[in-house]
Amino acid sequence: MTLKFYTNPNSRGRIVRWMLEEVGQPYETVVIDYQKTSAFDEWGGAALERPVLSDPNDERVRFFTQVNPMGKVPAIVHDGRAVTESAAIIAYLAETFREAGLAPTPEERADYYRWMFFAAGPIEQAVTNHRAKFVPAPEQEFFFGYGSYERTLHELERAVQAHPFIAGDRFTAVDIYVGSHIGWGLGLQTLEPRQAFSRLCRKTGKQRRFQTGRDQGRRIDSASCGPCRIAFAYALSGAENTDSRKSAPRGRLKHPSKHGIRTMATPLRRDLMRALQMVGLHHQTAWFYAAIGKRPLKVARGVAPRSRNLLSEFPMSTSAFPQV
Repeated sequence: MTLKFYTNPNSRGRIVRWMLEEVGQPYETVVIDYQKTSAFDEWGGAALERPVLSDPNDERVRFFTQVNPMGKVPAIVHDGRAVTESAAIIAYLAETFREAGLAPTPEERADYYRWMFFAAGPIEQAVTNHRAKFVPAPEQEFFFGYGSYERTLHELERAVQAHPFIAGDRFTAVDIYVGSHIGWGLGLQTLEPRQAFSRLCRKTGKQRRFQTGRDQGRRIDSASCGPCRIAFAYALSGAENTDSRKSAPRGRLKHPSKHGIRTMATPLRRDLMRALQMVGLHHQTAWFYAAIGKRPLKVARGVAPRSRNLLSEFPMSTSAFPQV
């Protein structure tokens, strides 16, 4: 039995890696290192392009031609059969390796599948449109699968509050998927912070394989993509009021509109410098964190901040950002 995992550090492969660690089966990791462009979105993320490949022995050639012609990760190949889409991979692994205890019981099945695909469908669409600042008019809500952003978040909150875990009284695969969605949303400020969301993140973050999967993912992804592939930046605003900075809890970043923006750039060299220049145009101080083995690299520009409470390695807080 062979299990191959295709991922990239900037993808939702972190969700699948967590699931793979939970099921406890040996697997091989293949990091798909996309070509980068100089284009940046409003958050500073480098755009990804499908690489131009000619070597038939290149693992990426097989990925783009056989595993997922759309070029998206994560993906897995199990016993010669490819599975793509994060929710499908999570469900497949839970059902295939039932001994891990992550598949639903007959009593849990309804809530398990309902909220798994609610997160993959309405939540995904609502959050994407909300981040793009697209708000359907009331007469247009009928044409969208989620209706409105507020209604979708209300339903998600209701699901999280109904039971100790999403599908019932125990931890299942749906908690990995939904918890990861919520964790990303809280970390990137695309979801409104609510107590129910934070509680679920704390619960899922305490699972036995969470820390193992996160640490292993950082080590493998960083090594496979070069010493300086992942760089995270946080730019502090030049506000004179230092009390607001000191009041921020350690390891957490306040909303970008109040204290600056966070930038992600890969690889480190040109893309990082481009991000540094972009941030420096509007903010007094920028701190960049690059994953270099186990040691973070700090590159400062401008005047050092009086307080470093807002600065931390990505992810900002494991209790509110349970991605691996």
